[in-house]
This record gives sequence, structure tokens and C-alpha cells, in this order.
Amino acid sequence: MSVAQRSRDGARLIDLATDADISKSTCHRLALQLVQLGLLEHDEEGRRFFPGKVWITMGAAAANNHGLNDIVAPALERIARATHDTVHFFIRVGDLAMCADMIIGDYPVKTIVMRIGERRPLGIGAGSLAILAALPEAEIERILSAETMQAEVDSRGLTLESLREHVARARSNGYSLNDGMVVEGMTGVGVAIGPPRQPAFASLSVAALSQRLTGPRREWVVDLLRTEAAAILAEFDDIAHGNHHAAKRLLTSNLIGSSSLGRRVE
Repeated sequence: MSVAQRSRDGARLIDLATDADISKSTCHRLALQLVQLGLLEHDEEGRRFFPGKVWITMGAAAANNHGLNDIVAPALERIARATHDTVHFFIRVGDLAMCADMIIGDYPVKTIVMRIGERRPLGIGAGSLAILAALPEAEIERILSAETMQAEVDSRGLTLESLREHVARARSNGYSLNDGMVVEGMTGVGVAIGPPRQPAFASLSVAALSQRLTGPRREWVVDLLRTEAAAILAEFDDIAHGNHHAAKRLLTSNLIGSSSLGRRVE
């Protein structure tokens, strides 16, 4: 909020620390982490912080009070109509992935494993795993080495070794595969969304019965996700370059409402 209120001239470190009522050293560490996530930008010469590109792009989409839907919803609808399966849009929130939107396909057997607004640790589930795998290696290792991650995998009957294998496979293939990690008999594939050579900030994923995401059909679904992810990123970039003042509107508005099951394909 402090950065948004000073978005024109930027916020000094002392401003951020005072507003948050924390020490300058703690504030500096947290601010640099937000810079790494793309949520803040740091002008080293002027020593001021500004809203990052992630907020600018999303803020531009939120300016008309429809949040991210104007950009993302049409892509979700196209994927759901083509695949007939459940489609999710995740955004990164720190070391978590939040379901920002979803559409339930019209296939008779539904695969609903998350609600809008719910969060998961990065790496758990296809959409979350896609984001994690698209981060720098040092960032991936930091997240996987956290005590909270160990507790998470233990609670799901997983191991850190298997999760690292999932990450390595996703980085190699260019998409994530959740083969029953969250719910037995259900599979998900995900594709990260983020600028080239920068950490991902979001993802698209499709969840279905495991037998529906094998062989050629899985490759077709992944190609569809890649196409829509590229289109979403391109539209974010177009809006960002045309409306840099949208960041403040994003930070002072409520993008995600209460949890819900999402929409259904008509």
C-alpha cells in the first residue's frame, strides 16, 4: 500500500519501514524479495521502490472493476470448451500459488480439487508445480528446503525427492505433470506464465481423470495451454506498456473475492 500511495515518485526504504512498523534491515530484506518476485522495482540510483511489472499488468486488467477476468476468462473458456475438463488460473503469492479463477468443463466426471481463492505451497499440484519449475534454481531449492515444505509433503505422503523429480521433469519438458500427487486417479498438466528469462508469476492448468491425460491427448492439451499462456502474457504486456498508472488501482482494489467453485461451461 505504501508503494502504491507513492507510485508516482517512488517510496523510500524509510517510508516503507515506518508504514509497516518494522526495522529498516527487515524491510530491506523483504523489499528485495518482492523485487525478485517482480512485485516491486528498485531504482538503485534514486534508492526508491515502485510497483513492479506484475502489479502493473494485473492492475491494468483490474482498472475496469472486472479484475483479471477480461484477459484470463476468455482463455479459460476456450480451453474448457476444447477439453471439456476443469481449467485453473493460478498466480504466485510468495511461496504459495493461489487459484485466481477456474472453469469447470462439461465432462460428466468433474475434477474439482480447488476453489477460487484457495492457496497451495508452490510445487503441490500441476499449476503450482509449473510456477515453481519456472523459477531460478536457487529459488527452487530455497522453497523446497523450507521446513513448511517438509511438513506439507509429509502430510500428503510424498517425499522431497519425488517432488524434486517432478520439478526436474517439468523443467525438461516445459510443462508440469501432476500424476495423482493431490488426488489419486486424477492428473493435471500446467504451463507457467512469465516474461522470458524471468520468474513465472502465474500458470494455466487442466485437471482431468488420469486416463484422459495420457499420450497424444496430453500433448494436445499442453500445446493448447502454451498457446493460451503466450496470448495472456502478450496481452498483459500490451496493457502494461499503455497504462503504468494502473498499479495503484490494483493495490487499492480487491481482485479476488471469497472462495467459490468457479464457473461452468454452458
